Amino acid sequence: MKAADQIYDLSITLACNIIRALCNSNWNPTQVLLLRSQPCDLAPYRLFFRAPLRFGTEVNAVVFPTSWLNHKVPSGDPLLHKHLEKEANELHARNPANLTGELRMVLNRCLEAGKVSAGNCARQLGIKERTLNRRLQAEGTSFQKEIGLIRYSLSQQLLSETNVPVREIATLLGYAESSVFCRAFKRWSGITPIQWRRCIHTADKPDFVSQFSR
Repeated sequence: MKAADQIYDLSITLACNIIRALCNSNWNPTQVLLLRSQPCDLAPYRLFFRAPLRFGTEVNAVVFPTSWLNHKVPSGDPLLHKHLEKEANELHARNPANLTGELRMVLNRCLEAGKVSAGNCARQLGIKERTLNRRLQAEGTSFQKEIGLIRYSLSQQLLSETNVPVREIATLLGYAESSVFCRAFKRWSGITPIQWRRCIHTADKPDFVSQFSR
């Protein structure tokens, strides 16, 4: 993805601003994790986040104590909340969400937690595993295809934006052995993860061909 570093920076900056708006302007995270490589000038990051910074991590995240989740928002309006919730429910009823899109969000969370399975994802979506598979089939996809897409996307980010070893990337993506991940990645892209990482940092970038339909 072009300008990925800037997109990561903007996303985490927005997240921090939203939390400060909900809590107070003096709120600071415990730690800020950025998948991108460390920039030459850290001054803007330190000035804005006012917290320890970690670059080259596996995820982008704003870390803070869970006690803040119980913080009462001073500007909260119960009546407005009730009205907006009613409108949101009516909108959802008229335009039901695409299950595939919801599954992809759940898969990202499950991969991060290290608990990837059709049963676990189905529970988080509030449906049975059999129902999940049936509805995915109706949408022209499958659980295995979707988890492959997510793993491929995340592996590309980790290989291009970090120096995390291939064996650790395999573990992060839920593979028991790095060899299994390497075979899957070669099936998706046509080359090994090491070759992909080497190519992505040169002018000789590979021409990727997705083979998730197999």
